[in-house]
Amino acid sequence: KSTLLKMMSRITKPTTGKIELWGKFASLLEVGTGFHPELSGRENIFMNGAILGMKRHEILSKFDEIVAFSGITEFIDTPLKRYSSGMYVRLAFAVAAHLDPDILIIDEVLAVGDAEFQKKCIGKINSISKEQGRTILFVSHNMAVVENLCTRGIVLKNGSVSYDGDPKTAILNYLQVSQKADFLGKLDEIKNRNGSNEIIISAVHLRDTDGNAIDTVSCGQSFDIVFEYKVLDATFKSVNLSLIATVFNQSQVPVLYHHNNLSGDDFNSFAGYKEYIMRIDELPLVEGMYSVGVSIKNLNTFIDDVTDAFEIQVTDGKWFNNFRNPPPAFGVCLVKAKWRFGRSI
Repeated sequence: KSTLLKMMSRITKPTTGKIELWGKFASLLEVGTGFHPELSGRENIFMNGAILGMKRHEILSKFDEIVAFSGITEFIDTPLKRYSSGMYVRLAFAVAAHLDPDILIIDEVLAVGDAEFQKKCIGKINSISKEQGRTILFVSHNMAVVENLCTRGIVLKNGSVSYDGDPKTAILNYLQVSQKADFLGKLDEIKNRNGSNEIIISAVHLRDTDGNAIDTVSCGQSFDIVFEYKVLDATFKSVNLSLIATVFNQSQVPVLYHHNNLSGDDFNSFAGYKEYIMRIDELPLVEGMYSVGVSIKNLNTFIDDVTDAFEIQVTDGKWFNNFRNPPPAFGVCLVKAKWRFGRSI
């Protein structure tokens, strides 16, 4: 991926084939590219602008705007060798974004900036793309940003294009695991688990409410998550066991959480059982791919903990009667509510 971007930016020549570009382009590939650490921020704006093809009068006319956007006005005459990586990115993006390129190539470099600056950058990218009609080639592993920002998604696999089309479908294609019905995994093969391990979660399955194995669920569907477990220490004495499931979105933000004690269900008697079943009524998540972490706790002590145990693909469903669900950009969790008029005026 990095090599491809360098070829598209004319930094590296392709061994075979050719790359055709029409119009003025700018690229942000690595922190510090096109800057000199001994020069000040002011001097580097002029040098980097020249490298990107800007004339001196263009740079002068946009200098104040570039500095203001970067948010490092008080350090503009400080040598770049004293800048943090985040300050480097602020200055680099500010210069590239104000170049008015026909094509702007952006790699994961924006992940270095803080949340406030990333939000400002995304706003600027939207402005360049949608308001000015220019092309943005945005490469990222941040699926939430890709879905909100892009109008076309391309998935690369082993150096070839495996999908080219709708961004939402591209994300599902990228995140898709090779699943079979009733799969979701033999978790006892996972090595990176934490806890004392007297009991371990050995496998997880998905079933519909009729007991049939499934590998996807739809928004609003009721289904079961079936946990298989093994008691490895027959002498283990439990105090107050809880089996916990936490669902994370694509940005690894927890969106759902539950454990058996919240609903008053007991998990302390093991005799004759090897499964513990969690029924989820009307799943309140918009479509997308979610990861699930599972753990067993004895009071406040972890017995078993697998932070990324398996993934669930949620498809669109009729959560709101005959209406389609709102897109993920409006939120992840859905809630049913009734509206009514209050007192008259």
